[in-house]
Amino acid sequence: MTCVESNNLLAVAKHRQEQSLKNEALLNQECQLRFPTRELDQPHHVLPFVNSAIQHWVLNTEHQANDVYVFWYANLMVCGSKCVAAAPSIIQRISDSISNNPQKVAALLVGPNCGTHGEGNSDEAITKAEDEIAAALQEEDLRLKCARVCLSMNEDNLCARAERPGFHMAWYLMSDNENAGALLSEWAKSLFYKRRGTGNLIAAPLADYVLPTSRLNKANFDPRKDTSPSVRRKQWLSGHAFFTQLRDRITAGMNFMNASKLVWVDALGYEGSLAESVTRQAFAVGNRNPQQIAISLVFAKTDCPEPDAASLIANFVSSANTRVLDELLREKTYFIDNWEEAPVQNLQTVPALQESDYKATFPAAAQNVLPLRADWLSLVKAKLSDPNAVEAIDQVIKDICCDLLND
Repeated sequence: MTCVESNNLLAVAKHRQEQSLKNEALLNQECQLRFPTRELDQPHHVLPFVNSAIQHWVLNTEHQANDVYVFWYANLMVCGSKCVAAAPSIIQRISDSISNNPQKVAALLVGPNCGTHGEGNSDEAITKAEDEIAAALQEEDLRLKCARVCLSMNEDNLCARAERPGFHMAWYLMSDNENAGALLSEWAKSLFYKRRGTGNLIAAPLADYVLPTSRLNKANFDPRKDTSPSVRRKQWLSGHAFFTQLRDRITAGMNFMNASKLVWVDALGYEGSLAESVTRQAFAVGNRNPQQIAISLVFAKTDCPEPDAASLIANFVSSANTRVLDELLREKTYFIDNWEEAPVQNLQTVPALQESDYKATFPAAAQNVLPLRADWLSLVKAKLSDPNAVEAIDQVIKDICCDLLND
């Protein structure tokens, strides 16, 4: 390798390092702006964080807008056997958010798919848990309009051997305030609400399930062997394709204005599919939805056995958001100002010859042996005090020249 090639490689390596650091900073900034994730110790910290994240996003986008719609998604399956115990706190946070902006805020609360601790997963146990949650939703102070809705799955997408049901019950929540006999909430326009649900939903296959509470990235991770039944039940409704379908059907009929902004709040963040769905759809061809972000919260108690499960889940979701965003940026299906892929040095390119890089020889790319500089030879000879050594150098140079002429 010549001196020129070495210098070029060093310059490319330095530029790559600088660009990588710049990209990392831009990536983290984008995730914090559009896909904020937070573990919250106390339930009363939820709304301040959500409101702060929304305000930060609105103030940092090009077109500031007050027309912000918020939709909460809370999947009680994530809580496992603690679904009933966790429900009141989650419902209260949703109710408070709706009360603050009854026209623009609504929610979908997905029912459990198991019974409470010690009661198993029988139909009777699940029905009992659903009834207790339904009773909690009827508290008069909540001022909620609750509509039972059904999420029906695509039968062809379900494994024939799977024993899971093909539909799931949920509650569509919005303000019960009325204006001239009609609901005040604009989310009442949603076809999802009018139809009381939707069908043909495609959830992630078992092969795509993850283990958010794992401290190590196990090589050859196999969801069939490396996850428990409880972990798998938490992901019955997961996958970015599932959430893209669900979001499109919830927003159908809403007639958003051009200046509208839409915030999705994953109240029970677990594996990051909702945020991934928003990310992948942001610059999709034909996307007519308003600007959107996804906020992921980890605050409710679950039946995960790990004492630091909430912290592990929050870190997993945050890392998943970063990984997906980085992947889309490299595919050029997502865009961030000033982000550019670090250049790759083309080693097949012939380097440009610079005479200043050659100290002892003349540049001659077509020759295997480069001619020596007379001034450099004079400097070398001047340092030698033995005349025999000087004579020996002259003889070596003459011999080399003769060999080249003979060739």
